[in-house]
Amino acid sequence: MSENTNTTTGEKTRDRRNFFGLDTDTAVNFHGGIAKAISEGFKAYADEVDADNVYDYGVGGFLDGVVAGYSSLFEELAKTGRRMIDDARSARTRRDERRDRSRPAVTTQPIDYERLAQLVAAELQKTAAVKK
Repeated sequence: MSENTNTTTGEKTRDRRNFFGLDTDTAVNFHGGIAKAISEGFKAYADEVDADNVYDYGVGGFLDGVVAGYSSLFEELAKTGRRMIDDARSARTRRDERRDRSRPAVTTQPIDYERLAQLVAAELQKTAAVKK
C-alpha cells in the first residue's frame, strides 16, 4: 500500500483503496461473504436438526442437518468466490484503463532512417564547426 503524509499533522496514512492490487472493499466483501456462508450453514443445520427430527429419524435426521448445513455453506462460498473473481477482474480492467490513458499514443509511421542520418550528420557538422 502506498503511504501519504498529512501536511497539517505530518502523520503518514495508508491508501486504503489499494491492497495487493485490489480495493479494500473487495477484502471486506470477501470476509463478509465468508461470515454469511458460515451463518447460513448454521441456520440450515439448525432448521433441520431439532428434537423432533432427530427423535423421529435418529441419526438420519442428524445427517440431514449436516448435509443441509454444508450445502448452504458451500453455496454461499461459491457466491462469494464469484463476486471476488468479478471484483478482481473489474479492478484489473480499471487498472489497465488507467495505464492505457497514461501511455502516449504510438505512432504507426515508419522511421525514415536516411533522413534521420542526414539530420544527425548535419548536427555533428554544426558542433564540429563551432569547436574550431
